[in-house]
Amino acid sequence: MTPKENLLRVIHHDHPEYVPLGLGGTLREITFDVVEWPDAPGLDAWGVRWDVANKDVGAYPVEHPLKSLDDLDLLAMPDFGDAPYQPIAREWLASRVAGVPPASLIVSSSFSSSLSSPEKQQEQQQQQQQQDADKMSATHAGGTPASHEEFMLMGRVGETLFERAWMLMGMEGLMVAFYESPERLKELFARIAAVRAKMVARHIAAGCQAVIFADDYGGQDGMLISPASWREFIKPHLAALYRQAKDAGMMVVQHSCGCNGPILGDLVDMGLDVWHPCQPTSNDLAALKQKFAGRLTFYGAIDSYVLDRGSPDDVRAEVRLRIRQLAAGGGFIAAPSHGVPYRQENLDAMADEVARAGRYGSPQFDAAFKEA
Repeated sequence: MTPKENLLRVIHHDHPEYVPLGLGGTLREITFDVVEWPDAPGLDAWGVRWDVANKDVGAYPVEHPLKSLDDLDLLAMPDFGDAPYQPIAREWLASRVAGVPPASLIVSSSFSSSLSSPEKQQEQQQQQQQQDADKMSATHAGGTPASHEEFMLMGRVGETLFERAWMLMGMEGLMVAFYESPERLKELFARIAAVRAKMVARHIAAGCQAVIFADDYGGQDGMLISPASWREFIKPHLAALYRQAKDAGMMVVQHSCGCNGPILGDLVDMGLDVWHPCQPTSNDLAALKQKFAGRLTFYGAIDSYVLDRGSPDDVRAEVRLRIRQLAAGGGFIAAPSHGVPYRQENLDAMADEVARAGRYGSPQFDAAFKEA
C-alpha cells in the first residue's frame, strides 16, 4: 500500500495499515504568489500593515485599513482571478501535467515547520528534494518509494473569514462591530467570502484534490466568539465554500486552533473531512472521537507542551495516548498540535513511536489501547 493509498484509507476510515506521521508529502499544500501573511514589515494584499518583532515571533498586523464599516465601500479587495501560483507550485503543476517528477518538495506548511529544530530548519529547506520525501514516506509505510502520480494537491485558502476580518478591522473593532453594526459586518464577511470563492474556483481548475481553509475560531478555553454568533455571521459563508469544494469532488480540511468543540458538529455536517490541529488542552478529543467516529479525521493532537517541555519518554507516552484516543477505525493523522520548533530528540521520539505503535494490528498498537 502506497502512502497515498494509506492516507486516503485513513480519511475514509477504511482499514488503513498505519497511522501517518503528518501528511508525509502525499497531500501537498499549494498557494498563490500573493502576500496575505508577510514574513517582513510591509503591507499585505489587503492593505494591512505588518511588522516583525524578531525572527522567533514572526510578523503580526499593526495597522488595520478598515477603521469604520462606514468606509467598507472604499476598501479595495484583492483579485485572485488571475493571480499566479507560487513558483514551487507552478513547478509542481507543470511537472504533474508533463508526467515528470518535480525537483522540489511541497509539504503542508502547518506541519513541516514542526519537524525540525531551529538548527536544522535552514539545512532542511535546502534539501527538500522529491527523492528524499519519497524515501521518507516509503520508510514510514514500509513500502517502496511512491511516484509523482501517487501524490495529491491541496489548495490553501488562508485566514478565510474571521481572521481576515479582524486583520482588516483590528480585533477590538471587529468585536464591537458584532454588536454595533451587525448588518454592515455581514456585508464585510460576504465580500471576503467572494474573494475566497474565487480562490476555491482556481484550486478546482488547477486540479487540486483537497482544499484547506485556515481560520482560528477558538481560544484556549472557549471560542473567540459565541457559537451563536459564529453560526449567524461565519457559518453561511463557510458552508457555501465547503459546498463549492465538495461539489467539485474535493476533500475539505479545516485548520482552526483552540477550542472548536461547540461548532465541530456544524463543520462535520457541512462536509468537513479533516480537522487540524486538534489542540488536546482545549478540546476533549476522546469524546469528540466517539461522537464523530467514522465521519471525521483528526490531524494533529500531539500536545505541543509535551513536545516542548517533556522528555522523549513523555513524548512517547503522549503519542500512545493519542493513538488510544483517536486511531480506532482510522481517522487519525499524528502531528504536533502547533507548528513551532521543538528539540530534535523529542521530534525523533515522536516519529519513532508513531511508526512503532501506529501500525494497526501490531502488538505495540494493541498495547497502546491497554494502557491505563
